[in-house]
Amino acid sequence: QDSVLGDAWSSRDGGSSWTLVHPAADWLFRAFAAMVALSNGSFVIMSGTNDTDVWSTADAGVTWTKLCDTPWGLRMGQGAAVLPGDVIVLSGGSDIFSEVMWPDVWSSSDGGATWSARTPSAPWGGRGEIRTLWLASQGTLVLTSGARYSGPRPDVWTSRDGGFTWNASMSDSGWFPRSYYGLAEIDDDGALLVLGGLA
Repeated sequence: QDSVLGDAWSSRDGGSSWTLVHPAADWLFRAFAAMVALSNGSFVIMSGTNDTDVWSTADAGVTWTKLCDTPWGLRMGQGAAVLPGDVIVLSGGSDIFSEVMWPDVWSSSDGGATWSARTPSAPWGGRGEIRTLWLASQGTLVLTSGARYSGPRPDVWTSRDGGFTWNASMSDSGWFPRSYYGLAEIDDDGALLVLGGLA
């Protein structure tokens, strides 16, 4: 039986070993949240399982501080990335109760404490389970695939102004449309790796 978990684990050796640092974090149980790491060593977790709050930890998950109730309401499966200056950009997501998928983009310049809307309706349309990355070498925010009610999308979108405006990089990425997948930058030149997922 599936369970929504609320524990926190950390690794200090590149993932070879793991330590339970909190059996039940203050943000309670949630899945499909977004989390980012900031340059000061803190981590910020946003929404998830239709939660409406933002939390941060400065000690690798041992203690947590609630930063705010979100202005965007219920959502899960949103994408999140960190731009220069520790600007957090949150994109899309879905509300499973009202069956809405959001096309909006939000940002925070103070570590997640306050948020402002960058665009209410991005051209990639409402979708959840998306992945976003900031490619420093290209000065570009990348958004890939994700789920819409019509099914997963195979497209890739880019923004060169931090999520205010978007351009379709490609309508068909070549890899099968999917959600719940992994996306990572694998070198400093902007090479990306996509793996797994649900088609």
